[in-house]
Amino acid sequence: MLLMLNILIGGIYLGAFHKLQHVTAQAARASIAGMNAGERLILVKQTLDLALQDGVLLRPSAISISVETLSNQQDHYRVSLTYDTRSLGLMRLPGIATFIPETLTSSYDVRHGGL
Repeated sequence: MLLMLNILIGGIYLGAFHKLQHVTAQAARASIAGMNAGERLILVKQTLDLALQDGVLLRPSAISISVETLSNQQDHYRVSLTYDTRSLGLMRLPGIATFIPETLTSSYDVRHGGL
C-alpha cells in the first residue's frame, strides 16, 4: 500500500514537472516577438495564462516568472518559471512525500537569429 502511494505521488510530481517544462517552452517561443524585457515578460504572462487556463495540476498563482537578458545586445535572454510544489498538496502526507523539493524550476535560453 505504501509503495503504491509513493508511486502515485511520484507520478503527480513528474507530471507537474513535465507540464512546467512544456509551458516554459511555449512561453519562451512566444517571447521571441518582444523587443525588450518588458514586452517579453508580458508575452510570457499571456502565454502562461492561456496554457494554464484548464486549471489541471499547475496553479498560475504558484508560478514565479523571470525574463533576464544574458548579453549586452539583448538578443540572448532566459525565460524561467519556478513552481511552488506546496500547492500540489503532497506535503500534507508526512513521512511519505519527503523526497519532493519545495520548488521546480524550468528555464529556456533564447537567442535571436539562432546560434
